[in-house]
Amino acid sequence: MKKLFLTMCLVIVAHTAFAQTADNLIDQFKNEPKAEFVHIPRLMMAMGKITPKSGIYDKDDPTGNDIIKKISSMRMLDLGCCSPDTKQRFQSALGNLNTKGYEELVRVNDNGEKTRILTKMKGETICELLILNGGNDDCTIVEIKGKIRTSDLSKLINAQGNYNF
Repeated sequence: MKKLFLTMCLVIVAHTAFAQTADNLIDQFKNEPKAEFVHIPRLMMAMGKITPKSGIYDKDDPTGNDIIKKISSMRMLDLGCCSPDTKQRFQSALGNLNTKGYEELVRVNDNGEKTRILTKMKGETICELLILNGGNDDCTIVEIKGKIRTSDLSKLINAQGNYNF
């Protein structure tokens, strides 16, 4: 009985040791050959929010502008041009991603292309949004941090029908 208990404890510890956060995942793969990594830190986001003439605002989209004002930083990693080995390792690492504290909004599996959207909430405010995409051709992770109210996000989604693409 003691051996069984000890074995179970070791399995749990080993599982949590291999689990990683989104930050660790990005840091692990951002220096891979042909990886495209973009980080817009808090200071750059603040500079872009200073005036409506700065170029990130759209006069026809006030709801989108409200959300942009509430984003503090963004990080994006795209491994679409990387080797199949790198993409496979990324897929495996996505499977070990620690999602404790996140709430899953969307999960899509379309012909091997898997997409998940996760949020970390504080009350009615989204403080972190993760968009994870993994497949044979495209491997992407987007991390958005800020203080976005769910009501603002609902307004943006409802306004999507008004756009002409």
